[in-house]
Amino acid sequence: MVVSNSFRVEPERGAIRFWYRPDYSSGVGPGQTATLLALTAINGQTELNWWSLVVTPDGNEVHLVCPTENGPQSCLQIEINWEAGGWYLVTLGFTPTNSALFIDDQLAAVGPGLETVPKELAPYVTLAVGSTAAGTLPAQGQIEELSIFSGRKKMQQIMGNPFGLSVDWEIGTYYNSLSNIAALGPISDEEIAARKARAEQLRAEREALGIEMEGDGMEMMISGPATECVTNSPLYITNTVALFDTNTLWTVQFEIQGTNSPADIFVTTNLVGNYLTNSFWVWLERGPTCYTYQYTNQSPERSFYILGDATVDSDSDGLPDAYEKLVTHTNPQVWNYLDSDGDGLADAWELAHGYDPGRADTNGNGIPDGYEDWDGDALANLMEAGFRSDPAVANATWRQDSDADGIPDSVDDSPSMTDTPPLVTTFEKCPL
Repeated sequence: MVVSNSFRVEPERGAIRFWYRPDYSSGVGPGQTATLLALTAINGQTELNWWSLVVTPDGNEVHLVCPTENGPQSCLQIEINWEAGGWYLVTLGFTPTNSALFIDDQLAAVGPGLETVPKELAPYVTLAVGSTAAGTLPAQGQIEELSIFSGRKKMQQIMGNPFGLSVDWEIGTYYNSLSNIAALGPISDEEIAARKARAEQLRAEREALGIEMEGDGMEMMISGPATECVTNSPLYITNTVALFDTNTLWTVQFEIQGTNSPADIFVTTNLVGNYLTNSFWVWLERGPTCYTYQYTNQSPERSFYILGDATVDSDSDGLPDAYEKLVTHTNPQVWNYLDSDGDGLADAWELAHGYDPGRADTNGNGIPDGYEDWDGDALANLMEAGFRSDPAVANATWRQDSDADGIPDSVDDSPSMTDTPPLVTTFEKCPL
């Protein structure tokens, strides 16, 4: 619970979105009212429940409970069929004229508006999450990734989002992108340890294959545009040359032709079985077609190279199908969040910005990729990812925060409003 001189919850129009995992199934229920959210004003011994979002004791319904002249009454209700241990996205939107409740990516019910909380009550209003303000009637489940949105911001009004969020984007796309990950639950200590072990395994596999990466002696570069450019065919490698030098050892040079799509380049020194996907492949880099590529310090015995179209991503998770089939061996039809090298940057982000998802220190300069600042704007890559900014373009004004709400003006759709400091989800916060 938070009590301050400014509202932490939009007092007039906005939305609250969160993931909920009940410990009970519908039909059995929690046995008593389970409180998910409760907006309460407390001043000394006086307590006023502005509204609450609850599950009935049998677990069959969710109610938005509002104060009336006759006491608290249900002003919006829906039927649910939840299973114990399942994760569900719950979004409550409200304005003075209407309210709406979304479950997962579907509009479940609409109801009357909620009364605006007077500004004078700001120091006394708090949002209780997972119980009443007194700590009673617990949610009997787990709540994660709670986000609060404001519908009073000018940009949201222009875009026609009365609840302060886009139903298509912040609910629909958000749910469909993360529901598979949400089903896995919070990351456990065992999973963190497994990720670190996986990162070490990747490095060991590379060393066993004799594949040296940039920073380990290999130099990767685009040496220049090809003399000819073919774009009306599938991707292919051509004009391959292998040269030996006492300093750079074996250097391999080739052109990439075909289509206008960027290409992902993969290498292995050992083909296994009858299928390419049986082998362990290493992602080298992503680059344009109609260019010449050159790699030094290649294996003295053999190397195999293959291309993947970086734009083919069946599940839209930012990981191209070729990358999932060759490197991570994950299902390209199922949305995945991966951080293969455990550096805090998602594989998809690293691929999009030229970093190696399999190496926590891509260039081997002793600075982890998450802490690199190539554009010199004092935003490390972990922060660039959090601000959704380009790590290659300096952002000289990122520190500017006109309304002192903790969100830089560059990503604040209403930088002059100070009465509703936004609450953002974990992965949107500045990580450093």
